[in-house]
Amino acid sequence: MSTGDPGRSLNPATGAFLGAYVTAGTAEAEDAILAVRRAFEMTAWKSDRALRARVLYQIADAFDAHAEEMAELIAAENGKILPQARMESYSCASTFRYNAALARTRAGRADQRRRAVPDDPPAGGRCRGNRPLGTRRSP
Repeated sequence: MSTGDPGRSLNPATGAFLGAYVTAGTAEAEDAILAVRRAFEMTAWKSDRALRARVLYQIADAFDAHAEEMAELIAAENGKILPQARMESYSCASTFRYNAALARTRAGRADQRRRAVPDDPPAGGRCRGNRPLGTRRSP
C-alpha cells in the first residue's frame, strides 16, 4: 500500500506532527475487498461462530488494554477534549463484545430482521410483534 500519495497527520490545536500515512486509491480498495472475500470463503470464518466471537473478544481486550493511549491519540488528532476522547476509546471494547455475543447466535444478526408489514408474522408463523412492551392502563 505504498503506492499512494504521502500524507501528514497534524494536531489541529498545535500543528505538531503526529505521524505519516499513505493514501489508498481504488486499486488498493479493490485488493483489500478481494482479500477479505478470499478469507471469508476459504477459511472457517464464515461457518465458525465461536472463532468469530473469540477474535472479536480478543480485539475488545486489546482495545481495553490500550484505551488510554487511544484516547490521547484521538484528542491529539481530532482536537477533542480528553474526556470526550476517553468516552470514545473506552466504548470501543463494549461494541466488540456486543458483536462477539451476536456472532454466537445462529444467524449472527439477532433481532435485526425487518418485515415489510410490521404486524405480519415472519415465515414459520412465529410472531415477535412490534407493539410496545410494559404496563398499560386498564379500560
